[in-house]
Amino acid sequence: MLKPVPPAVIRLLEEQRQVITRHQLNGLAMPRPALEWLLGNGTWQRLDTAVYYAGQGDPPWLSLAWAASLAAGEDAVLYRESAAHLHGLLATPPDPIQLVVPTGRAARSRRFSEVTRSQTSRRTLTVTGLRCTGVADTLIDCAASMGARDLEALITGAFQRRKVSASGLRKAVNAMRAVAQREILAAAAADALAGAHSVLELDYLRNVERPHDLPVGTRQHSPRKGEYVDVYYEEYGVIVELDGYSPHALTPFRDQTRDNRNSSDGKSTLRYGSFDLAAHGCEVAIEVAELLIRRGWTGYPAACPRCDSRIPLG
Repeated sequence: MLKPVPPAVIRLLEEQRQVITRHQLNGLAMPRPALEWLLGNGTWQRLDTAVYYAGQGDPPWLSLAWAASLAAGEDAVLYRESAAHLHGLLATPPDPIQLVVPTGRAARSRRFSEVTRSQTSRRTLTVTGLRCTGVADTLIDCAASMGARDLEALITGAFQRRKVSASGLRKAVNAMRAVAQREILAAAAADALAGAHSVLELDYLRNVERPHDLPVGTRQHSPRKGEYVDVYYEEYGVIVELDGYSPHALTPFRDQTRDNRNSSDGKSTLRYGSFDLAAHGCEVAIEVAELLIRRGWTGYPAACPRCDSRIPLG
């Protein structure tokens, strides 16, 4: 009669998202016939050579990440989009799972994983028990495979979630000799220090406020507890709200309610979407400037290189 699965094996499976290796089973005195019986009746399944999943159906991504890490060895580290997903910065789990090992290591890719060898030293963290690159190094690694817009969204998402600071990212970029899209990483860090912590805030800063010499607004100002406005020109009582798409049905009503409260406090609100900022930054600058002037700004907006000759700036 077959012995039950040893308690030590059950505990390890719980720690490793139901994934275990033959080497670990041998070390925990799991009888080989018991393993073959579990595999034979479909209670467990073989993910790869000497790597098993104690479950049925398709393993979840975290289980596959455990399998990839265990198969690649103790010095293997999840990186790039795999690390970004583990940090909560990318919603969609990447396929295959990406790992990096030191140069010279004999680790091979599996059907669910891709192993890269690198001599670059990376700072690492442990998340849900898995070793992965730190957030700053993860952003730098992702720069090698992402387009500029996706990379900016990833970086600003990390800032918004307080996963990394602008100074921390800048320090990591400066510490690496070879960095893809170094200018984008550095610019995002610099603009985050100026308060732009989202792609829309970057667009407003870069396409509207800065190139047209508007006054410098305060980012993420809190006029009352639990509420924040994107850009606030306090001296003139002007608020600029930047709206991305939101599927929440109550969002327009909540925005209107907040705008009404601000209006009752003597403030004026202008609201723009991503298309406005990307395609009509100059027109947006005119509207903001006109309101600022009506409210006491004595300056005048400058014309940027993108301004159409019909736009009365400068």
